[in-house]
Amino acid sequence: MYVHGASTFDVVATPAPRSSPTDNSVVYNGLASFEEDGDTHEYSLVDGTAYYTRRPGGTNATAPTPAESGCLPSHFVPPIETVLSAIHNAKAVTHHVASIAAETMCPGGSLLVFPFAGEDFVLCSKRSSSSVVSSGSSRSPGLSWLQDDGFKFFGSDMNIDVKSSKDYGLTEDDSTNYFGSKIPDHSPCCSSIKYITLATQLNAWNNATFQKRLVDLVLQVSDSSDVATRTIKDTIIVAHSMANLVLGGAIASGMTILDTTSTWVGTSGPMEGSMGSNYLYETCDGALTVVVSGLMKLFGGCPPKPGRASLAYQGSNYSNAKLDHDFTAAQAAYSTNVSAVLCSKNHTGLATIQAAIYKLAANVVPHKSPYNDGIVEFESCSMGLPDEQFGSSSKSKFYETSLNHVDAAFRYGDSLFNDKKRPVKWFECLL
Repeated sequence: MYVHGASTFDVVATPAPRSSPTDNSVVYNGLASFEEDGDTHEYSLVDGTAYYTRRPGGTNATAPTPAESGCLPSHFVPPIETVLSAIHNAKAVTHHVASIAAETMCPGGSLLVFPFAGEDFVLCSKRSSSSVVSSGSSRSPGLSWLQDDGFKFFGSDMNIDVKSSKDYGLTEDDSTNYFGSKIPDHSPCCSSIKYITLATQLNAWNNATFQKRLVDLVLQVSDSSDVATRTIKDTIIVAHSMANLVLGGAIASGMTILDTTSTWVGTSGPMEGSMGSNYLYETCDGALTVVVSGLMKLFGGCPPKPGRASLAYQGSNYSNAKLDHDFTAAQAAYSTNVSAVLCSKNHTGLATIQAAIYKLAANVVPHKSPYNDGIVEFESCSMGLPDEQFGSSSKSKFYETSLNHVDAAFRYGDSLFNDKKRPVKWFECLL
């Protein structure tokens, strides 16, 4: 579990009476600070309200850029009272760890473990001035029973991330930081990681030339792939958003075969399209009187570019017979070949700068269902897959989350307190 790149960290929490003359209960005020990529990220909890502040250049910057600060939604407030209750029921685990290791981890104290929000946390309890000093980590070495066996891939020694941006082809690194920095450290079965960047804004997902471009690049990754028969072997393909349709369309048209030694991991795929495209069409047609500039930028502006236009919702007035047919074919390939899927029923997502625009999209775009990631409906993402396959635990192969669309690309890591917001852990457990 990582928060701004830190696997261990301190949270200062102090009890305080509620600021109400009629309420004698106690709340907890808290503060946590993280340094990442030269910036300081501060989270504070005051009288039950959570605040987030980002200080570009850190707290000691010589010519600091003005800090960005604001309130966080209520669902981001850490449940400190619940944490303390869980700690109260912690159990000794010293007998699970060698005495030398236990003394190193918790010198002069007792090593305890307690479950919280779907994770097992290790706590070092010391008596000091009548207080308890604790430190926690959800992936503690020495407690092998805390690890997940997860889902095994067959013959998977490589990993490919497919994303949406300008057409740079096959690269060794994620130069645009589309997938963030967490995936390389959480890919235990991957002997190498490569990235495919495609010009999805400028190309319709069902364009045969565009699909061939993807397949040609994927075939270059593994030496065991068969170029003559267009068979992808020994490869893990991680596809976010529209990339799932491109791959599904390529398989459906017979342009490629996904061998049993390969695995397809799909996240937030708009397999029936996205109502965001319909919103853009209506805006560009003048059908909507209120135009939200932030959403127009998110969706690429007017007129709709080929990639966005091809995501018009299946069966809607902005789709057509050929597009509807191609959707159906890609969905069949998806449901038959995909091995693990991440979809969202709640757009709230992680506490990031981008959360606001996806909340706006969830409220403004005329979604067919309130269950969406701001851009893609859960029903569209899970098209062709039985609902009963999905679970809300990060240990579920088919993962029902509360992430927004960009969170599903692993860019911002995991939530500490909510097991429905842990895409990186989900991915690692799959391997």
